[in-house]
Amino acid sequence: MKQPIGVKQVAKRIIKAAKKQEKIIIFGDSDLDGVGSVVILKEVFELLNPLYSDIEIYFPNRELEGHGISMDFLEKYKDQTPALLFIVDCGTANGKEITKAKKMGYEVIVIDHHPLIGRTPKPSVFVNAWQKKDSYPFKEFAATGLVYLVAQEILDKNNIPAKERFLEVVALATLSDMMPLKEDNEKMVNQGLEALLTTKRTGLRALVEMGELELDNDMDIFGGIIAPLNSAKIYNNIMESYELLVCDDFKKAKSLARKLIKQNKQKKEYVYQAVKDINDKVKDKDIIIFESDKYWPAATLGVIASRLVKKHKKPVFIFRIVEDIAVGSARMPKEVNGVDAFKACKELLTTYGGHAPACGCRLPSKNLNKLKKCLNNYFKNL
Repeated sequence: MKQPIGVKQVAKRIIKAAKKQEKIIIFGDSDLDGVGSVVILKEVFELLNPLYSDIEIYFPNRELEGHGISMDFLEKYKDQTPALLFIVDCGTANGKEITKAKKMGYEVIVIDHHPLIGRTPKPSVFVNAWQKKDSYPFKEFAATGLVYLVAQEILDKNNIPAKERFLEVVALATLSDMMPLKEDNEKMVNQGLEALLTTKRTGLRALVEMGELELDNDMDIFGGIIAPLNSAKIYNNIMESYELLVCDDFKKAKSLARKLIKQNKQKKEYVYQAVKDINDKVKDKDIIIFESDKYWPAATLGVIASRLVKKHKKPVFIFRIVEDIAVGSARMPKEVNGVDAFKACKELLTTYGGHAPACGCRLPSKNLNKLKKCLNNYFKNL
């Protein structure tokens, strides 16, 4: 069966690592797609070797570390080699960091779905359907979709019946990341939503019970499951959403689900007020919407930007300022590429990446005014 480049190679490497119980570090992006990717990858190792104990999980705090793997992370983990380092739902834009990781003694595997920016990174194995040499016809996977293909390859080879528990995670993450529901995605999401109706995953059952949800209702799936999972906070580089999805204690899961539901309500209040305040400032002559604040929670930035772009049909850039760093989310109208806009202003940025309609960046807060001017010029001349 044809697969994107690297899928079968990663599957073989995971089987080998599980047998030898090698040191594993899994680095995943902090959104639901990254969290879901880490959940699937970690549980595949445990299915292959139930006694696996040497797996470390790490999610970056976006406010402090930005998007993707950082040099600070590598310094923090410099004494962990030799180890097999998985980078999921990010890494495509981290060529320098990956090169350093390999020099430090890591074997690096990247599974990502973001379109390539500039030079292609050179990990030991690179799974990304957007690679020029990849002839797989479908490109627009979520990262969880690609990780699932790896898991499916492993489960089939080892006759392990566990696909449904992963497909429900793939469905939620693919919907959350707003990937197009066609071809491979449509099939995986439909199967995942069907599996969700009878889910045995404790954390999801807790969300269903606490929210009194009907799982054949799209509003309940988005508002009652995806939204609370996306309201998770990060502590010691572990996302609360990850803790809930891997939790097998129903009492603990209910407590965490209750917390995420409460945080989601608070997030809605922040978003409502921020959107109202920004709407009052927007003028017809504005080419872009560009706003920053030190009080907006980072988890609300993308939602605020999405609401604004839907109403005003203009490129939207929303930033949270944390001391001397600004962390931003951008949302674009149809047919507009936000990554290209960031690329045109990359000298002002520390990091940037994402997809054409939904992307983000990190930069010194002192550069915000310059960035606003640069982006205005870019869209003015587009």
